Amino acid sequence: MQIKLTKPLGVMAIVTDADARKSEVIDVDAIAPHLFVVNFEAGVVNYILVFGGYDTSGKFHRDVTREGAQLSINRKDVSQKDAFDALCSDDCGNACIDFSENKFKSFLSSTGLALANDRVWGMESLEIEIDGAVVYKKEEKTK
Repeated sequence: MQIKLTKPLGVMAIVTDADARKSEVIDVDAIAPHLFVVNFEAGVVNYILVFGGYDTSGKFHRDVTREGAQLSINRKDVSQKDAFDALCSDDCGNACIDFSENKFKSFLSSTGLALANDRVWGMESLEIEIDGAVVYKKEEKTK
C-alpha cells in the first residue's frame, strides 16, 4: 500500500549508500503509518502518520522536518464510536484482531487521513491517493 500526495510538499536529500557516499534528492510526496495500536479493553486506537518520500529503490524515508500526526480514536467518545467500531469490530461486533491492508485502507480513507489533517497538519489544500485512487481531498476555500 502506498499513500501518496498528488502534489509534493517539497524535496529532501537522503543518503542511499554511506560507504559509497551516494545520495538522492527525493520528493516529499508520501505518508506512512509509523504506529498502529489497538487497546480493546480501553476502546482506544492510537496511530501515527508521517510525511516522507521513496528513493529509487522503493525505500521510504521520513521527513523529520514535518510533524507526524499522532492521533487517538476513543470508543467512549460518542463522535468517535462508529469509527472505532468500523475498524476494530467484525461483522458480529466482536473484537477484530486481524487488520488486513484493505481494512486499514478503508479506515484511512474514511476517517484516519481527515483526522490527521483536521487535528494536526491543518493544510488548506491537500489531495491524497492510496494505490492510485484519490481517497482524501481538501481544497482551499476561495474568498
